[in-house]
Amino acid sequence: MTEEEKKILEGLLTDEIDTLKEIVKKAEKFLKISRHTGDPVLLVPIERLSHRDLVALHIVARYFAFKLGLTSTDTITLEELKTKTGISNEKLLAARISELRKEGIIEYVRKGAYRVSLPNLSRYFNQLGEKYGER
Repeated sequence: MTEEEKKILEGLLTDEIDTLKEIVKKAEKFLKISRHTGDPVLLVPIERLSHRDLVALHIVARYFAFKLGLTSTDTITLEELKTKTGISNEKLLAARISELRKEGIIEYVRKGAYRVSLPNLSRYFNQLGEKYGER
């Protein structure tokens, strides 16, 4: 490979920091993170959010809170999601988690614990922008 070819192809390279910058730029249109609790401060009125997006945003917020040193783990449990989202129907919550897993937005860590799939968050926030309008 020539140096010229290599230089052209370098535009395709990325790393976790590049990905994180892109995701944060998109995410801050939809949520902030409480400095005191690590919980999400949702910028879309909760009554407009689907259960799927409410669950996803709480799982995303846990990842950001972990990266910020506000929580000790990047995972969130089913029980925590029930409490934080207010979705007490476990079957409904499990169905939304299943959808998010199939879409590759979240991943299963261990029984009852989930975390975001970083590579797919950019796509997820693009979907939010289409669904709720750019904020």
